[in-house]
Amino acid sequence: FLAFRLPAANRDGRLMTALKGGDFGWDRLPLCSASRKDPRFNVHDGDYRGNLSWLGGVWTLHNDAVIRALRAGGENAAADELARKTVAAFRGNYAEFLNPDSGRGNGMLRYAWTASQFIRILFEELFGLSYSPETGLVCKPAAGFTGTLRGLRLPDGRTVDVVVSNGSASGIRVSDE
Repeated sequence: FLAFRLPAANRDGRLMTALKGGDFGWDRLPLCSASRKDPRFNVHDGDYRGNLSWLGGVWTLHNDAVIRALRAGGENAAADELARKTVAAFRGNYAEFLNPDSGRGNGMLRYAWTASQFIRILFEELFGLSYSPETGLVCKPAAGFTGTLRGLRLPDGRTVDVVVSNGSASGIRVSDE
């Protein structure tokens, strides 16, 4: 699915059809790491077991890459949907990977990599936040997204509260405290 980054990669719709079909779990959870049609696909519970865990588990690493590829390929609605699914599945469950059938967390629990990708997807993809010294804070939320952030510390030491309602930033308050 990283082919979405290529110009016109999905022009005939085959990539999106494959992505949204049930083979990769789009209908229930974020994407699992292998197609259910792959003979090596497996559902694995417990500790990380090398390749077994990569042949069916749901990973933030994989989903984050697909979200970015969808966005780069102009498939913004699909990127928004996958970002929502990823945040919902991993909210409060920062496990290394999820069982693609039950959504149960597996591998290392309280995994920092998963938590950092969860935060990136939430802040950058759903809230649409970006910051640079030149432009300051920019908020371009995902269509239809609603959420609130309080006390987000900016790189310059200030804090910000952001309220997003139905895809529009309805309130941004920056504080020097």
